[in-house]
Amino acid sequence: MKNLKIMIAATMLLTGAMALAQDNTRTQKDIHPKSCCATQAKDGTNARSEHYPQQIKEQLNLTDEQVTKIQSIKEKRAAEKKELQKKIRELNMAEREEINQVLTDEQKAKLKEVRSHSKKSQTERKAVEKKDLQKDLQNK
Repeated sequence: MKNLKIMIAATMLLTGAMALAQDNTRTQKDIHPKSCCATQAKDGTNARSEHYPQQIKEQLNLTDEQVTKIQSIKEKRAAEKKELQKKIRELNMAEREEINQVLTDEQKAKLKEVRSHSKKSQTERKAVEKKDLQKDLQNK
């Protein structure tokens, strides 16, 4: 039952991501003004989480009490979210292994090339996002 819930959550996340990827008219900043969304770093920390409370406080005109409650909620859910992210990584790895069993050697090589290009693009996007975040922080 627990695995079913995780698989449903992963499917919903992937479906949502694909839907957003197809909508070229909206940018990340349109969806999350001032880049208040969290970006997961390789060490498991949120690159933007330390700025989130202040940004959301300003945008929504929150009281200090509301900010404290929001931080508490985020901290309470952090471990659960981290566990789900770990499970999603495991599911993605298992999926890749299954797909590789179906592909020919030529197709595997082509897929590796496609993934390499995709990873390079992702790295470039992250660099731009980081630069934008630094610029936003300097402008405050």
